[in-house]
Amino acid sequence: MIAITACLVNTALEVPPAEPADYLRLEIRMDTDAPRLLQGQTPTALVRWQTLSPHPFLATDRARIALAALLYGRILFAHEETRAELFQRVQRAAEKLADGEPTFPVERWRLQAGGMSFPIWPWRIVNPTELKSPKVYIATLIGREDGSRLSIQLDMAPGLERMLAPASALIPLVTLSKELDAQDRRRLGNVLRAMNKYYGRAEASAQLFSEVAAFSLAQPFLVDPTKSGFEAREAILSKKDADFIFSRTKPEWERDSAKFFATGWHIKEFPSDQGTAILATDPARGIGVMVQPFYRNDHDPPDAVIVRNLFPVGILLPMTDELKKEMQATAQKDLGPLYTVHLIYSSTGEKEAGALGLTTRIEVIEFVLTRKN
Repeated sequence: MIAITACLVNTALEVPPAEPADYLRLEIRMDTDAPRLLQGQTPTALVRWQTLSPHPFLATDRARIALAALLYGRILFAHEETRAELFQRVQRAAEKLADGEPTFPVERWRLQAGGMSFPIWPWRIVNPTELKSPKVYIATLIGREDGSRLSIQLDMAPGLERMLAPASALIPLVTLSKELDAQDRRRLGNVLRAMNKYYGRAEASAQLFSEVAAFSLAQPFLVDPTKSGFEAREAILSKKDADFIFSRTKPEWERDSAKFFATGWHIKEFPSDQGTAILATDPARGIGVMVQPFYRNDHDPPDAVIVRNLFPVGILLPMTDELKKEMQATAQKDLGPLYTVHLIYSSTGEKEAGALGLTTRIEVIEFVLTRKN
């Protein structure tokens, strides 16, 4: 089930704030052996990943994508001198990765500054014994205990930032792309493209914590539709949930509606003379569901109920007429002969999504339900 069945009835009315958590650590060791660099040799590096605690809904490789993307965004913010060039190079490589390239392709790059030439790319990945005098950058993926509000903590060794800062963003992206399967490589490309789309231009990344906002727009690309219940061919509505709503009069719905959603969802009420609409959003995954019953009086069940399921663009399968018919038929079969179901599909702009507390343009799967007396 997609949205309603994910919001299992829960009697808890207050949601305590989630505790912070550290999920993943990335260590980048970059060789700064001066004789080698002066001789024009390709610099060497080592990458290590360490899981600190499992993320609630991102598999290990998806969490690695998240941390690598946040590191890219943080380096854009922190290093003005290479910001524009790094932005453009990552954009070109991300486009190719999203289109099916087997690795993250980065062109050779040297920075001319102060009469010197700094080798930014390429780097050669080696084992620890080959590193002579490495400088270490450590990035940690942090967030709330429920998996939401992902961000990064970055510790950068001082010195040679002109060379090491942009390289520290590229090294994990390139090495990670070689370790991911084809589907996750495309996800990595799409996440980076979405972040750059949020920025619009490199200069926009100069704002503090801009990488967190940019990643929140891109995070839906990391959600697995099947594992997270977003498979559009599955039933999007359950008979148990429909029975819950249609069994209540208007005063009973006003009393019980907040109990309809599971702990961890953010609840917002929209009072109406016909019955209060309830919007629940899951900030960790950027999805939402709105339930709107329509009552004629205070003592009869509702005449109709509208259930709107809200998904960031890119989560659902491409919506076709055939798929809409299949989804409506599946919902009708699951609800049984007592109910009549009509499906309406639409999409909204970013402004409308923002008004609902979501971070990006959304797709809406709306079910209009009526019940036979």
